[in-house]
Amino acid sequence: MLNAILMMVRNLLVARLISLQDYGLASTFVLAVTIVEMMSALGLQQQMVQSKQGDEPYLQASLQGFQAFRGVINGTSPNNTSKSFSPLQHGEADMTA
Repeated sequence: MLNAILMMVRNLLVARLISLQDYGLASTFVLAVTIVEMMSALGLQQQMVQSKQGDEPYLQASLQGFQAFRGVINGTSPNNTSKSFSPLQHGEADMTA
């Protein structure tokens, strides 16, 4: 609960410090990253704990490897999504239409 309150206060402060267009762009970017992270959250930690084979090194290595792969994909996805927003960021897009 305290975390949610602090995040709201942070968002209010950031909204006052930057322009409305920049805040909208940042919000869209955060939303895209959050969607990618939510789609890739598969509950692998729970799988390791609940599985009867959870103690086997092969299963642990497989799940940890997949988590590392997920981290790489999630780490590169902001770079890929930022390229689609780059015309907006550099003022090249005409937003008046």
